Amino acid sequence: MNLTEIERDEKMKEKIRQCKFLHHLNIELHHVRDGEVEASVPLHPSYMQHHQVAHGGLITTLADSAAGFAAISMTPHDKEVVTVELKISFLKAARGTSLVAKGKVIKQGRQFHFCEAEVWSDTILVAKASATMAVVPLKEP
Repeated sequence: MNLTEIERDEKMKEKIRQCKFLHHLNIELHHVRDGEVEASVPLHPSYMQHHQVAHGGLITTLADSAAGFAAISMTPHDKEVVTVELKISFLKAARGTSLVAKGKVIKQGRQFHFCEAEVWSDTILVAKASATMAVVPLKEP
């Protein structure tokens, strides 16, 4: 059973409040729809690696977050998702002032959702990821 738009938005807000790591990195969600999420992160100097491009760990975290929240948007009230597999390809060096990831559910299932995410720096595609999200019982914090 899919959530109503109001239920989905409330569930997403609660998940964002619970994830202190996203707050630490200043990752924000935008344009939440059923099965689709856009997330962004500003590129602070501390997020750069020694070649002064965005660190691969930041790019991976952003892609995983976008794919995961897209999956959460398609998950019933009493369930949540966890990443069980993540594959990322780095296509270009990421420079600029921010990164934007577009996450999408490709195949929704009762036990697993298959998702993809693209990470963009302005108009340049810098990474593409695929992820499998396991649908698990909700555990209260």
